Amino acid sequence: MGIEPAGPPSRGDRRLAPAATHGTRRAADPPGRAPAQSRAAHSAPPRRSVGRAVEQRPFRDTALRLPGRLRRGVPAAPLRGFASQHPQASVEVVCAPTPRLLEQIDRHALDLALISLAEGSDEAVIRREPLVWVGCPGPGAADFAPLPLALSQPDTLDHLAACNALRALGREYRIAYASSSLAGLIALVRSGQAVAVLTQTAVPADLQILAGDAALPELPSVGIALRFGQGQPTPLVDALAEHIRQLLPSL
Repeated sequence: MGIEPAGPPSRGDRRLAPAATHGTRRAADPPGRAPAQSRAAHSAPPRRSVGRAVEQRPFRDTALRLPGRLRRGVPAAPLRGFASQHPQASVEVVCAPTPRLLEQIDRHALDLALISLAEGSDEAVIRREPLVWVGCPGPGAADFAPLPLALSQPDTLDHLAACNALRALGREYRIAYASSSLAGLIALVRSGQAVAVLTQTAVPADLQILAGDAALPELPSVGIALRFGQGQPTPLVDALAEHIRQLLPSL
């Protein structure tokens, strides 16, 4: 999830960026209109804009009720309760693979991103998730030769992990479908045409984790971490980051 400024970046006009390796923008004041700060006492609180919001138990830090806008690259689940605690915050969610979120961070387009990290990274990890092979129940694509794969973009961790593991095992494979759309990957797996690599908690109930198959090598885990935009984070960005740190390990 990411936050991206509408114009030249400023601390108020930045987005927070969510992996599967998924911010907030403040529009400039129209000509002739008083600045937002002077209008605050005479206008209603800014409308909250939250992408893919999901209800969750409230975050315990109730000291901050902050106005502002965020753009973030974070999935919906870690945002549970944040909107009710900060009703004047307008949040934009950007869903993209980690490499694309990092590009937006470098362009000052996001204030905060939830990213995936390979094993061995020195960054502080909030949660670790195992990668697993996923197929449809019963006989299916896992038995095909070469193995058909439905993976994210070539520079993402699931794609690299799958290809590296299969090459090390000496098993032939082909990329049947490459996309940053999780829904598209899952649809192809449901059709029985390919095997995917997902984090364990992302596997839908109607699909099967292909464990214990000697022809499918063990996969590494990925770490989930926060990456801040450049500059000093605003109080609103800090509040969301702390909210995610508290909530994500228990999801």
